[in-house]
Amino acid sequence: NLYIHTEEALYHLPQNIQERITGDIVSFIGTGEFFNVPPRLIVDSQESSAGTIHKWSRVKTPYGVFFLSYNDRKWYQFNGQKLRAVSDDGLYNWFKNNVPFVYEKFYDNLDNPTNPDGLGFTSVYDSRKDRVILSKIDRRTGARDRSWTISYSAKNNSIISWHSYKPSMFYSVNNDFFSFKDGTAWKHNVEGNYQTFYGTLYPHIIEFVSVDNQIENKIWDSIALHTEARVYD
Repeated sequence: NLYIHTEEALYHLPQNIQERITGDIVSFIGTGEFFNVPPRLIVDSQESSAGTIHKWSRVKTPYGVFFLSYNDRKWYQFNGQKLRAVSDDGLYNWFKNNVPFVYEKFYDNLDNPTNPDGLGFTSVYDSRKDRVILSKIDRRTGARDRSWTISYSAKNNSIISWHSYKPSMFYSVNNDFFSFKDGTAWKHNVEGNYQTFYGTLYPHIIEFVSVDNQIENKIWDSIALHTEARVYD
């Protein structure tokens, strides 16, 4: 299959071929060429386009292609057949409010995250933990950094965390992935060096939601968290 991804939409470009089944025999009629049959829109809606202007936000994984649609204010997963907005799973309004750039009016290029004063989105697939990580770069010298990083579990089909690091670019090599920030490369998932990014140790927060019945209020008498802590040597 061949797909065309533009700023405004996502298209499927079919082949000029027909399948014919006669008994147990399957035959194909046609040349199989592309561009002879008009492309079709994956999403044909006035509210959504599934287009993207941020090529660095697009990453291919065993679970499909993930990309950020700035016009839709959504984070999509596309497996070749089904398009799914993973950002709609509990964070619909958060993405609507936090995808737009704060410093957009100061720049012409909105897809240049490696520039020290640039804007854009970058993404990577972490094969060790089956997660996709997306970072928004929204900064300007002398102003507050409005960047953020979030991750999605492709195995559990849920957004799992925000992260302290806000790199300008990701890249992966085999089962490892790296990020860049201010000219410094950092290797993630290093045993004994968790919670540390670019030489800085960050605290962590554990949050969870328990909703058995969404129309009833719940009062907790107590909560116990059982953990096991180790010091790496």
